[in-house]
Amino acid sequence: MVLVCVDMNMKEKMQKKRQAILDAALTVFVKNGYEKTKIIDIAQTAGIGKGTVYEYFDSKEALFRCLLDEYCQYYKESVETMMTELAGAPCREKLLVMMRMETALKEQVHLSSLDPMQLQVEFTNFPGLKQAIGEMLKYKFNAVHDILQEGVDRGEFRRMSVHLATAVLMGACSTAAGFVDNPPQPVCEVVTSLHLTDADIAEEFTDEKLLDLLLNGFCA
Repeated sequence: MVLVCVDMNMKEKMQKKRQAILDAALTVFVKNGYEKTKIIDIAQTAGIGKGTVYEYFDSKEALFRCLLDEYCQYYKESVETMMTELAGAPCREKLLVMMRMETALKEQVHLSSLDPMQLQVEFTNFPGLKQAIGEMLKYKFNAVHDILQEGVDRGEFRRMSVHLATAVLMGACSTAAGFVDNPPQPVCEVVTSLHLTDADIAEEFTDEKLLDLLLNGFCA
């Protein structure tokens, strides 16, 4: 019995240290980006030695892949739960809930920093990570595609190229999110010149308004 307790305590301590390394890695990755991050930076942030990190992860790539896998698993579980709870609901509602879910995920720093749409370019020179990111994007694409196709089949949406509609919807959502969360310098200058406050942007760039615009277009 004593040996079992000791073994359990050891496993628990190892799990906590592993999680501490992951948490520290997230902090450093968000701050420095993948390429500029070093294992020693992660170790110092976690308050441990560099060698300890290697006891849990073989490389920086393996560490980041673990973080990415956790994000993917969390996202897939969220989508599956949403689809189960909204079975039979209007497809417009499913899209809106999915967009809100994306927004909620982005508000969690450790998840937003792993958003595949934002990582695709950075990992051009890392085939393993690029493949994992591509698989996640494919899952997202298929999830949105299935909702749109269901809407077309039900007569909720008009006949259209569902593949094109999926690409447009995902692209628009990603661009709008980038405008709000991390706008490029030219956009910042425009926002400043228009005297738009954070409150103004938050009011204008809502999931509901974006979806309404995408589904109903510009025409009166």
